[in-house]
Amino acid sequence: MKVAIVGCGGIGMAHARAYQQIPEAELVCVVDKNLPLAERRAAEIGCQALGDIGEIPDDVECVSVVTPPSTHQAIVQCLFEKGHHVFCEKPITMDIDQARDLIRIAQVQDRRLGVGFKMRHEPIFVKAKELVPNVGPIHLIATFKQQPYRPREGWDWVPEVGAMYELSVHDFDLVHSICGVVPRRICAARLDYSYGWPRENAFAITVEYDNGAVGSLSGMYAREGEWTGRDFALTVLGEKGYMQVERNDRIILHTDRVQVIEKPKEAPNTFAIELAEFISAVRTGYAPPIDGAAGYYTTAMVELAVKAAKEGASQDIAPSPATA
Repeated sequence: MKVAIVGCGGIGMAHARAYQQIPEAELVCVVDKNLPLAERRAAEIGCQALGDIGEIPDDVECVSVVTPPSTHQAIVQCLFEKGHHVFCEKPITMDIDQARDLIRIAQVQDRRLGVGFKMRHEPIFVKAKELVPNVGPIHLIATFKQQPYRPREGWDWVPEVGAMYELSVHDFDLVHSICGVVPRRICAARLDYSYGWPRENAFAITVEYDNGAVGSLSGMYAREGEWTGRDFALTVLGEKGYMQVERNDRIILHTDRVQVIEKPKEAPNTFAIELAEFISAVRTGYAPPIDGAAGYYTTAMVELAVKAAKEGASQDIAPSPATA
């Protein structure tokens, strides 16, 4: 299957390396408005460089969109109109209505839409999903995320995206995947703008899920410290006990006994896993395992948290449109 990548930054090249590990995928071209950058990347990986998505050959079936979040909607819609299936990195969009529109367009045009929540495939979270039934019916969920902020060279778009989209849509999605819940309401939100960014640099939100559980979700950027990969923790409390998950090395399961589960020593290429799943969905005609609805719910959580913080009132999350 012929594939292409739009966006030649670091994550774009992670997609390129992942496609090279997938026997069914043939990476035909990389696309970037910065054509010299695209040409350098194409030379590194052995494919064609293009400067515009309109130049992507018609026989390319799947396209990865790996560009700054504010550009996703226009690019994905254009690719759908050209007849391609699209795997879009998180967040799907930074607007609830745009997310709904992309899901509907994919359905009407019979295109597959996947979203890049690769953390679902990290071994520690795969194991957490397997173990979470042991805590019984879930009542409370808590997450914590912290990473150091380092300004990016060139266009530093992180301040325009904020902590929730750049740091924690992965966390929100992990809660949905591991706990089997869907968010229904943002009950309260407190956002911090002390860095002077257009978007928040830290947040704390309270969420109500469809099973009645309540989530306390928080995250922040820090000006000091180093990123070591140990940046996230998830705690789930149920009728029979609790589970604490620490990225990326262990789970503590406390029920009628205490267990400490260490992560596997070998870390898989999670980009390759999710892209292989998407290619399989395109081949078979089934919905991708991580589809547009997964992207919609995380975008809705972020945008309604911003609204809840501004208005001081809870915000209901409407159900996602059906996904093709």
